Amino acid sequence: MSYKMPAVEVGLDVWWHPDGPASEPHPAKVLAVGFDNVLVAVYEKNLKNFEIRDGVRHVGDARAKSFELTEAGVWDYTPLQKLLGIPDALDKLRRDREAPERRPEKK
Repeated sequence: MSYKMPAVEVGLDVWWHPDGPASEPHPAKVLAVGFDNVLVAVYEKNLKNFEIRDGVRHVGDARAKSFELTEAGVWDYTPLQKLLGIPDALDKLRRDREAPERRPEKK
């Protein structure tokens, strides 16, 4: 089975790791969602502006190559999102969107 990026929505706050999962995370906001990566605005320490990173893969994506990690970093859900079950809720929302025949018809 091929890898599928975990569900994520535009506007979601996530952790961004600049050099892979072991690096210190920075808060970031998802600005765009691609097939297997995202575009994020990173809240950098001591900066007044965002740092934009494109092509950011999820920490669980084993296909990410070392040069991608140093160039784009990786994203993950925050600990609070994991505790509240947000990843599962987003996954359910994605499944519901992909299968419109499951939804009742509007009257």
